[in-house]
Amino acid sequence: MANTLVSANVLNLANKLSPARAEASKQKAQQSELIISLMRDLQSSLEIDDILTLFINEIRTILSVDGLSYSQDALGVKFSTSNKGKHHVTYDLNAGDDALGVMVFSQNKRFNEEDLKTLENIMPSLLYPLRNALKYQSALKLARTDVLTGCGNRNSLEVNLEREINIARRDEIPFSVLIFDFDHFKILNDTYGHVCGDHVLKQAIREVQKITRKTDMLFRYGGEEFVLLLHKTDLTKAAYVAEKVRGIIEEMDIRYEASKVDVTISLGVGELDEFDNVTSIIERVDKALYNAKKQGRNQVCLSAGK
Repeated sequence: MANTLVSANVLNLANKLSPARAEASKQKAQQSELIISLMRDLQSSLEIDDILTLFINEIRTILSVDGLSYSQDALGVKFSTSNKGKHHVTYDLNAGDDALGVMVFSQNKRFNEEDLKTLENIMPSLLYPLRNALKYQSALKLARTDVLTGCGNRNSLEVNLEREINIARRDEIPFSVLIFDFDHFKILNDTYGHVCGDHVLKQAIREVQKITRKTDMLFRYGGEEFVLLLHKTDLTKAAYVAEKVRGIIEEMDIRYEASKVDVTISLGVGELDEFDNVTSIIERVDKALYNAKKQGRNQVCLSAGK
């Protein structure tokens, strides 16, 4: 009976509220329920796209938010909904000392004070799931990255090469692979030391990355050998890219202590054909690289395919 009386009293009290206060009380209850739901559901994934999609969909149940975009530059993370509004509000996200990125909400009507208050009440429920997801992505990136040069490592190459081959076949677009290797690199290490060799590799890869497109992907295949995946690129265009890479490496002004270090590379290039798989295209292009070495180094050699 006591419980029934309490429930009745609460109900009676709610009935005595003015419509405006009753609506405000209802909205507050909805916010509380949403926050509890988000705190539970946002922990269910470490994929940033999944977390942000769930977050914006839940927010739309109580606010007329049209769009959400998010970026975290350190990890190169970007997310954006297809819908966007005319009016924007931007938040820099932080959890303790961790900078979590920038989030922008948009909607077609102007944000009022109540909208902003609601967003700012809800957003803390996102911060720790987002921080956990970013740490996970950071660990993945580290596992896929060559520590010395910052480009992808061999494991990452295999995953991305298979994906690029599948995309090229599905969309019926050209795709090419370029492999280059530093000439006489052992002599360089023996002459100047491995610290100098590391310095040369880092500077060379920075120069190569300056002239590649965002759709191109660079990987360290092993030692001083690197692979460049060229999306939507046929053999003729790939040969042009290879010559450009060769030239920029040859022209580098590398200084180590008091010495000028001259560096050249040899390159093999091949375009995906109908018979290729991950293994065969690497083998073909690596053979072209070997031919470039055999023919005198510091040159580009093309693989004609099977």
